[in-house]
Amino acid sequence: MNLKTKIGVYWNLIILGRWLITNLIIVLLRDYFIFQIMILLIMSITAQGLMLIGKPRDSWRDNFIDFFIEVCVSLYLYTLLILSDFWGPNPYRDDEGLVLVILVIAVVVINLLNLLYSTLQAL
Repeated sequence: MNLKTKIGVYWNLIILGRWLITNLIIVLLRDYFIFQIMILLIMSITAQGLMLIGKPRDSWRDNFIDFFIEVCVSLYLYTLLILSDFWGPNPYRDDEGLVLVILVIAVVVINLLNLLYSTLQAL
């Protein structure tokens, strides 16, 4: 953790608070999926802003990976918002489903590469 910034000092508490709010949103708003997605999207964009301002990790690489994953979360939520039935029939539903799969695969690959890099660096 980057203890030189206020956000870096409190980053673990910020993340725990975010998880708590996320769980409450998922449980309490389970019948209102559009509100769930929109609130989670706002929280994700806020987290991106905090990452850019506070740089909560020590290394540039870790900050970049965290930011990249958070951007993918935002794109995933936005795609879910588009896929919902709230907007009516969608002729591009299959393509948007493919976008979701590609986003998940991209995040998994980035995390695996990060794990491989960290493991090789520790040797």
